[in-house]
Amino acid sequence: MTKPERNRNSALRVAARNLKRSLKRQQALRRRRRSPARFIGVTGSSAKSTTVTLLAHILAARGPTRMQVFHNTYYPVVETMRLLTGDESYSVHELGAGSDFFREAAQMIAPDLAIVTMISMEHRSRFKTEENITREKAQLVEALRPGGVALLNGDDPWVMSMADKAEARQAQVVTFGQGEGLTYRAMRIQAAWPERLRLTLEWPGGTLDLQTQFVVGHFWLPVTAAAAAALELGVPPEIVAERIAQVAPLQSRCDTLEVPGGPSFVMDTAKAPARTLGLSLDLLRTARAPYKRFVLSGVSDFGGSNRRQYSDVYAQASEVADEVIILGERAKHARASDEDIAAGRFRSFADVKSLTGYLKETARPDELILLKGSAALHLERAALAFREEVACWQEKCGRNHPCHDCLALTSGYSPKAVKRQRDSSFHPRDPKNPLFRRLEG
Repeated sequence: MTKPERNRNSALRVAARNLKRSLKRQQALRRRRRSPARFIGVTGSSAKSTTVTLLAHILAARGPTRMQVFHNTYYPVVETMRLLTGDESYSVHELGAGSDFFREAAQMIAPDLAIVTMISMEHRSRFKTEENITREKAQLVEALRPGGVALLNGDDPWVMSMADKAEARQAQVVTFGQGEGLTYRAMRIQAAWPERLRLTLEWPGGTLDLQTQFVVGHFWLPVTAAAAAALELGVPPEIVAERIAQVAPLQSRCDTLEVPGGPSFVMDTAKAPARTLGLSLDLLRTARAPYKRFVLSGVSDFGGSNRRQYSDVYAQASEVADEVIILGERAKHARASDEDIAAGRFRSFADVKSLTGYLKETARPDELILLKGSAALHLERAALAFREEVACWQEKCGRNHPCHDCLALTSGYSPKAVKRQRDSSFHPRDPKNPLFRRLEG
């Protein structure tokens, strides 16, 4: 084939792909316009997925609910809209930053209720400043339907700066958080391993005690946001409390694996931005366990020197953990003292496989092990190996979803198998796909 022919074929493929996308977009917009559902959009730097999952589960008690979670950019929004059947009561969408089409996705959702959880420097590499992140996330509030509701984190000044944009849409501003004077206020927050998070929600309609399955205190934020949104949408308080108590932690977002007669793991392995590491360490600080270990596979979105970041993390972790383990070459930046190294309070390993072997050799009854890392490194395998024989120790497989249900976990890594699983995990019409679910009852 000549070069002109290759160029012509390539141009035809691009044109066909663009036409297909345009047709999908038109179908999505048509189904969105015809849907009688109430649409909810959730954005923020953290707590989006848990808020969406909690809220969708609550709303499903009142009517069929469409949920889009984890995949949170423009094309997943399009695919979710295309799945609308016209009988849904609610449609709940997660919208993340980093897409070139954030505004288009927000406008397609055109939410009746927009939730903004928090703003933090978890997108430093792309946005550089909180101002830029706020500007991006505020586009969801700007897309509110006139007369809608903006549910904003009243403890976060960056989020509250979006209130004027809501008012410009003639939308009602409702606040949640822990501070005085907020519409929905989380009070008496308690979480100390092995107990699960519980809190009391106060709002103009009364008080509501909420018991959850979460093991870390900072999950009060998505719990409060979801409860407040449900109450704003008219769900009775008793149903809100009942449904929240049923929701387990999402995979790799502080979910647990408890080994009979052995250790308990908390897997916080979805992401590891520098500014949120302290929240994870709070679990170890308050936990009641005879021995505590903290395992870190990396720090992201820190800016500046990684030497300083790792030494700071080690200093914080060593105050709350009996043993601190850091993976990879950057472990040397922890600057652990010779005394800590000799006493076994600090250890380092090259990869997850060698770490897992060490944990199996040294496991203690009733100890607590907190795993912290980014999704691409799949640190959760160190815990899952206590559940079943792990055959995949690939350092980076290209799949950013948890290993819990990956076929390669027990059958072994192969590029083709992981690619098939990665592709199928995005396919919205797969009935087993948890990311584009229709929830009922």
